[in-house]
Amino acid sequence: MYSLYKIGIRLYYFLIRLISPFSSRAAEWHRGRKIQAKVAMDKPPPGKPVTWFHASSLGEFEQGLPLIEKWREKKPDHFILLTFYSPSGYRMRKNFEGVDRVMFLPRDTVAEVKSFLDHFNPGTAVFIKYDIWPVLIRETARRRISLYLVSAIFREEQLFFRWYGRWYLSLLKSFTGIFVQDENSSRLLKGKGLHNVILSGDTRIDRVLTLAADSSVPEGIDRFTDGQKVLVAGSSWPKEEHFLRRFLAENPDTKVKIIIAPHDISQSHLDAIGKMFGDALVCYSRILEKPESAQGKKVLLIDRIGLLSRLYRVGDIAFIGGAFGAGLHNILEPAVFELAIVFGPYYHKFVEAVELVKSEAGFSVSSYDEFERIITILIRDQNTLSNAGKGCRRYVENHKGATSLIISHLLEKV
Repeated sequence: MYSLYKIGIRLYYFLIRLISPFSSRAAEWHRGRKIQAKVAMDKPPPGKPVTWFHASSLGEFEQGLPLIEKWREKKPDHFILLTFYSPSGYRMRKNFEGVDRVMFLPRDTVAEVKSFLDHFNPGTAVFIKYDIWPVLIRETARRRISLYLVSAIFREEQLFFRWYGRWYLSLLKSFTGIFVQDENSSRLLKGKGLHNVILSGDTRIDRVLTLAADSSVPEGIDRFTDGQKVLVAGSSWPKEEHFLRRFLAENPDTKVKIIIAPHDISQSHLDAIGKMFGDALVCYSRILEKPESAQGKKVLLIDRIGLLSRLYRVGDIAFIGGAFGAGLHNILEPAVFELAIVFGPYYHKFVEAVELVKSEAGFSVSSYDEFERIITILIRDQNTLSNAGKGCRRYVENHKGATSLIISHLLEKV
């Protein structure tokens, strides 16, 4: 299977190169690695230990950030390398000052992996949540590099637990330690004979608690909210946006303000949302230019990135995007601010969502009618709204501490 994988991965990279003229994402992925291969990078200073953190994309980076920050604090003498698989993650964090170098993960071929490891010679490698690359893992194990997987979560339907995925499962035995989010993941792995598993929880919770300590609210938001109840649509997709448009159309007198922070902030999508809500909507950039433009508006469209976590501070209800198909986005950020949280039906891969639904702090909806019913209850019934928000915050408080636990284990091995 390993030999077939090496053939398949080369074909995969060839296809990326083939479609790059027609796909901006594929082009960025290919171009970034091509440029990186041509740049002569200095090696880490002689005698300075190298710790390597890898995040597939921006979400995994945010998940691993508490670990990076704590490691920098505990090991200031280490050279910290950060890699990304996705071009979007690299693009957003290529100038991150909390590490010594940011770069693309090398392609998973023997030549590139060996060249990468020869160059940096890391003593410790920390992979955040996912990204199991067979060539890379086998080579790090051969070199006896301490390799960790953190904030991981496993489910029975994954490739690891299929009869044809046994070779893939065997790769997990190469990790020095696997820190998992929940008891089910621990039970699954131990049931397959893995003894390098540690139940630690999710480092994202420590991250959102840090974000919550920032009391600032984006400029001009208070002019829009005007003391009314606020529904924040976080990382929304068209499905969520259409629900909100219909809700306003059918409930014009409802006392609620809506802030939409879409997942896709391309100009074409922003224009589509603008047409959808018409005169009821004002863009955030417009409020910054002319604060009085917020007066009388029901919908605020956030047309820039980087504000969402602070927007939750002014919210009462969060409607989180992705759970109608693409994958539920971060619900821990609104949870830490005590918002009642609503999302679509496909949430069962996310431990926190399952637990919040069980405790009636989070609400899953499958149709517009269900959405309208629960939003109406939350707006009108302060007790239900308050209890849901407190339940969300309680979940966060009860599950903090993963960062300290993981760092303690890592320090024992250094």
